[in-house]
Amino acid sequence: MAKKREVQKQISGGVRKLVRQWERTGKIETSRATYRPKTKEEAIRQALAIEYGRARQEGKLPKRRSRPTGSGVFTDQEIARGYKIIWRP
Repeated sequence: MAKKREVQKQISGGVRKLVRQWERTGKIETSRATYRPKTKEEAIRQALAIEYGRARQEGKLPKRRSRPTGSGVFTDQEIARGYKIIWRP
């Protein structure tokens, strides 16, 4: 994995580029989809999601952690971490 500062610089540069594109055209285009955020805050949020996804895809960031499934079965490790077990008949 790359160093954190280098990755953050790349991400912030990409976000800047995407937000400028949104300011000019009103949309953010990627190879997969076209997004049309209504406000600048939405455009920034969408640009961040796109850039973090790119960095993960390139292997510069770790993959997202998966959430525990809703199976209701707890392992000993999860119990040791402090998950509360709710029993319902």
